[in-house]
Amino acid sequence: MSPRLYVGALYNDNVLARELNPENDAGAVYNADVALVSTWRRHALGLEAAVDGITYDELDSDDELNYAGAVEGRIDVNEANFLFANVTAAKLTEGRDTANFNPFAVSPIDFRRSDVEAGAAHQFARTLLAVSGLWQSLDYDDVPLIFGGVQDNDNRDHDSYILAADASREYRAGYDAFVRLEAIRIEYADAVSAGRDSTGYEANVGVRADITDLIVGEAYVGYYYRDYDGFRSVDGLSFGANLAWTPTPSWRFGVDGYRNVEETNQANASSYISTVLELSASRIVRGRLLLGPTIGYRRYEFQDTDRDDEYFTAGFIGRYALNRAVSVDAAYSYIQRDTTIVGGDYDQNRFTLGVTLRR
Repeated sequence: MSPRLYVGALYNDNVLARELNPENDAGAVYNADVALVSTWRRHALGLEAAVDGITYDELDSDDELNYAGAVEGRIDVNEANFLFANVTAAKLTEGRDTANFNPFAVSPIDFRRSDVEAGAAHQFARTLLAVSGLWQSLDYDDVPLIFGGVQDNDNRDHDSYILAADASREYRAGYDAFVRLEAIRIEYADAVSAGRDSTGYEANVGVRADITDLIVGEAYVGYYYRDYDGFRSVDGLSFGANLAWTPTPSWRFGVDGYRNVEETNQANASSYISTVLELSASRIVRGRLLLGPTIGYRRYEFQDTDRDDEYFTAGFIGRYALNRAVSVDAAYSYIQRDTTIVGGDYDQNRFTLGVTLRR
């Protein structure tokens, strides 16, 4: 079992993410998680649970509470074949810095996400073949509007069905080349959004790395296509990376990002193309102190409209380990939004300081 708890103080100089008349506030921030993982020689079972939240002193409309639970398992049929399955349920929050947030909403929007995935894999020599199916459901709560009335979010609820095939081959110790194909179907629950139902696919090729204490993660490039019932089709270049490089025991560098098509409820837009990139670096000083900056960029290109959002982000983290179980953590983050929406630009600075307990 590996539990972890973080409790801290927060200051935000533009809680409501406004261009004019920003409002600042302070509050408390917390998160905790625990994982139980089997240590059997054959088969595997894992349980995870997590919770996080923000409580502001005055602007309590923007308080957040998120929680999630997951179960994942593997059945080893024999040395060459295994079955796997994952089930996740979560209550999450769509914040004011997300692409689909309504600026006239009184508060961030709560939604529920459910995922069920199952598949099978076959290993022979240095090649692994896997097929899987995923069902994902998103259910959004309604939210009051600042000028009165309620935003009915039933037209945002939808289910996604994804069939995937993945083939990978180890071409060098610790490195796998892979090809992944996905067939995608998305269906909306509300008849008003029937035109947003879509069928499509995504094909990617890439490299996975898993070399202990050196490099872990994957990078890929490919192509996506989506055909909508009520809009023109969308296609283009997809790519992604999730890499952690540790060239020395003291230094760690990270690259995270992707480009893909995303769902939206914006009027006259079928979807938006999301491009996200974040770079990070950290250094351990004298064994106890960790310091490091992050920089990031996000762009949301809404299809069939002239809306375009850009976010520039930067930050810095610091962590001082009092011992193996307790650390003091500080963080600063900055967001700048540039958008074609009139009055939608803003800057935001956030500071946190807290204590982490882990086992």
